[in-house]
Amino acid sequence: MEMRIRIKISGHKEFARAIIKIAKKIAKEIIIVVVILSGSILFHEVGHLLAFRHNTIDIETVSVGFPIGGFSLVLWKDSQGTKYQITPFLLTGYTAPTEEGWKDFENLELTPKIGILAIGPLFNFILAATLVGLYLPIMRKNPKRFTRVFEEIKFASYLNLLLGIGNLIVVYPGIDGGRILQLFITPYLGEKAVWANWGLGFLGAILFLEKIRPWLKRIYKLEE
Repeated sequence: MEMRIRIKISGHKEFARAIIKIAKKIAKEIIIVVVILSGSILFHEVGHLLAFRHNTIDIETVSVGFPIGGFSLVLWKDSQGTKYQITPFLLTGYTAPTEEGWKDFENLELTPKIGILAIGPLFNFILAATLVGLYLPIMRKNPKRFTRVFEEIKFASYLNLLLGIGNLIVVYPGIDGGRILQLFITPYLGEKAVWANWGLGFLGAILFLEKIRPWLKRIYKLEE
């Protein structure tokens, strides 16, 4: 009887250890994805920040994530008064000019406006290409050295390419591609431009999810 109890307790301990091991692995994966995603979004927003400042437009906030319930954690405030913050909803980000800065943006010519909006995705493309340049030569030269670290580099490259293309193809209002589209169609459609934006954004989202994302996964040899 005593032996049965010991075996039973031992079995429960092994099961608990297995659950803890799985939980730690999942937590580690989540942390890695959050760090890579946050870094990629920050790099994207830094592109916008530099372009705004190149056009002498004052920036109020650079945010990784979008505030939920008004909550945000301000990490730093620079000498020009721009605050850098992180929020719970990490799937997006934004660079917001001051009220006066938005007026200055509206007064710009079409070309610098497009440049400011397009440079965020461009920064993601540059980072994706740089990361490919890091892992691809090593993978080709000696696949056995293609360790977990390089798997994460490959994933970061894929994610940045995904962010860059998604921001340009999914042309919803508020997304870079959608704002660029509005610059061209608003003079012709007026207030109806927003509805056209939503419609084309929906088509872009279908194209992105059904065609582009699976194609990129095959290119990077990532599992669905």
